[in-house]
Parts: sequence; structure tokens; C-alpha cells
Amino acid sequence: MDPLRTNFRNRSTEVIQPGRDVAIDKYLIKCQERSKHTLQIPSKAAGKGYKAYMACTISYLYNFVFTSRTENIAEVLMEKNERQTTIMIKQLLQTLPNRGDGHVVYLDNFFSTVDLYSNFK
Repeated sequence: MDPLRTNFRNRSTEVIQPGRDVAIDKYLIKCQERSKHTLQIPSKAAGKGYKAYMACTISYLYNFVFTSRTENIAEVLMEKNERQTTIMIKQLLQTLPNRGDGHVVYLDNFFSTVDLYSNFK
């Protein structure tokens, strides 16, 4: 899966020029197969699958980070005294043109923390 994920991510960040508005949200990609990486979340429409955090601009997926039941957000390195989701959001914003400067970013309440907002002016 890694070559597909990496190629898709690299190509989408090369081709898509995100507009001013960017949304970051979590999404459960339906999968019925057994895997140590799938999550079961009955409140989601998919119910069971792969969870990803996605940075989207109008009608396009710009960038994403997968999570895992066993490895949490494996692509995000842990920092002392900081939530992994906060680090992941910062990482997604850093991939935007101008490192996220000049974009209006929409976040779910799930992401709202003082630590996250204190990093942006």
C-alpha cells in the first residue's frame, strides 16, 4: 500500500493548487477485511475501516495522513507535551503553499485545543 499512498500524495500536492479555504477533517474509509490497522467506529457511516486525516480544498483531496489501531498516527513524530493530533494538523498545514500562510483553515471541534491555536497568529 505504501507505494500507492506515497505516489498519490506526492502527485496531488504537485498538481493541486489549494484555494484560500482549506478543511482538515477525519474520515473512515470503509474496509471489511481484517487488518491490524483497521478501526471499528460504529458511529461512523463506514463502521469499520482505515481512518485518515485529510486536508481538502474545494472538491479535491490535497494531502492526508493515515492512522492505525496499533500505531496511532505513525507518520507523525511525537513531541513532548503535545497532542499527536495537534502535531498532525501542523504537519498538514506545512505542506500547503506558503506553509499555510494566507489560508483560511476549517477544523472540526475535535481538533480545537489551546495548544493548536496558540501556534497561529
